Amino acid sequence: MQDMSLNLVYTMGKVASIAVSGSLTCSGIPNHHVHLMTDDSLYEAMAESARKRAFPADHVGRSISIYRRFKNSKRVKIVTLIRDPLARNISTVFQNLPKKSYGFQALSSLVKQLPTDPITQWNEEQFKLATGISLFDVGFSPEDKFSVYCSGRFEILTIRTDLSNTKKSKLLSDFFHQEVNVGVANEANTKWYNELYMEFLKEMPLNTEWIDHCLNSVGISVFFTDNEIANLRKQYSTV
Repeated sequence: MQDMSLNLVYTMGKVASIAVSGSLTCSGIPNHHVHLMTDDSLYEAMAESARKRAFPADHVGRSISIYRRFKNSKRVKIVTLIRDPLARNISTVFQNLPKKSYGFQALSSLVKQLPTDPITQWNEEQFKLATGISLFDVGFSPEDKFSVYCSGRFEILTIRTDLSNTKKSKLLSDFFHQEVNVGVANEANTKWYNELYMEFLKEMPLNTEWIDHCLNSVGISVFFTDNEIANLRKQYSTV
């Protein structure tokens, strides 16, 4: 009989999701790591490849296959992760950098091209459209940094990325009723750009106005406490 259940690590990019998905796999829990799970996003990914006269990237092909199962599965467990928008955007830029020399001004321009509220954007354009559930309505506790929510065929575990691996392991073990040990993957300190990345974080050449846009966004206000946002403002303030 075909298994009508599905485990997904379905989340926006650059939120430490590779470590979570890999840890589940190492713990013997089958799962799929995806960022795209809506008709429009998958059609656009295929159309973009067609415009370039290229085959879709491997992850797009996998997402299409998983999407078919997603539509037909009677039970779907989803793990999704939340990260502060500034850290997420900076990480996104560095992850996709071609290997060459960069100045801080050029890097800042790349960061500022990204959405200042990626949490809300991804929720509205991906998660809510795919599941019919808004992450803003799952009873997330900023103090606890996680929530568990069940509705219809969906069970959803939402986790802040800044939780310790020990706490993530406990939450995932409880969620899947099986022991999970979360490790670390895709760390920036193993990348060619690590020194530049650390210098950028230290100097923080982003202007105050753009930082304020990120820290005044709707998404961060739902998933972070006022004190945490104030501390992030101090952390990212231009010195």
